[in-house]
Amino acid sequence: MQLKQMTEKVYVIESRTINLGLIIQGKECIIIDTGLDKTSGQKISNLILEHNFELQAIINTHGHADHFGGNQRLVKLTNVPVYSSAWEINFLKTPKLEPFSLFCGANPPRILQNKFYMGPKSPGEDISCNKDFIDYWGLDIISLPGHSLGMIGIKKDGILFVGDAYLSEGPLAKHPVPFLMDVDASIETLFMLRDDPDCNFHVNSHQGIYSTRGETGQVIEANIRRLEEIYVLLENTIASSPKTSQELAKIALDYFNADCNTYFVYQLIIVTINAYLSSLLDKQRIQPIMKSNVLYWSK
Repeated sequence: MQLKQMTEKVYVIESRTINLGLIIQGKECIIIDTGLDKTSGQKISNLILEHNFELQAIINTHGHADHFGGNQRLVKLTNVPVYSSAWEINFLKTPKLEPFSLFCGANPPRILQNKFYMGPKSPGEDISCNKDFIDYWGLDIISLPGHSLGMIGIKKDGILFVGDAYLSEGPLAKHPVPFLMDVDASIETLFMLRDDPDCNFHVNSHQGIYSTRGETGQVIEANIRRLEEIYVLLENTIASSPKTSQELAKIALDYFNADCNTYFVYQLIIVTINAYLSSLLDKQRIQPIMKSNVLYWSK
């Protein structure tokens, strides 16, 4: 891990897999996200001690394991509070909720209860109920739903940590059907981020620090086009003939020449397809039908 200074008080902690945030005030500091596991938490602790900072709090953009997996280690070492949105703290406190949601609300099999989908249990407080903390650190907390239902962004001095609100160019090429839980909210979030005049840089959690003077708009536009492309693909496919969710997942993957070789990734794809189906159904553009005890989606 290494520090990249963005402003006098805002740093990005760059690592091989994720960008984290460090905000300082004198010798005090707060961390935005903590990575996948206790190893990440220990590395963050070492980095803070190396620079003689004193950790005061952790903020998690959302409750996915690769963003809060280091919480438990840091809390054990420092006993600091952890903040996120009211929705996301449920996943911090009860990590089994993530594989539970991926497995359609049933008790998830053990193979889904791994560190990539179920981080170590963490405390959590609703950041919106802690105005004094927000004011002391001079933060703007911005709702960014879509990738997860309660994801938040943290803005300080023109630098906005956007979590997984959109994919940078490399991951978008590698994962052409981006994981999301609410497609309409995700598109609204993308338009809001694209049109926000008060940011100088976006810090994307995975492989991206983008200047809002050109770079950010291009990357966000690519994400908007991709989500809209998938939306049209699924709606047109269903209009041609009824399809199951599994058939639609295959059609979307084949359309982008993508390979899905693991069960773990397939579960993410199925959740994403269901998010599109939910939107189409709510807008009365498709309907569920039963044929021979099989659920199909039809125009």
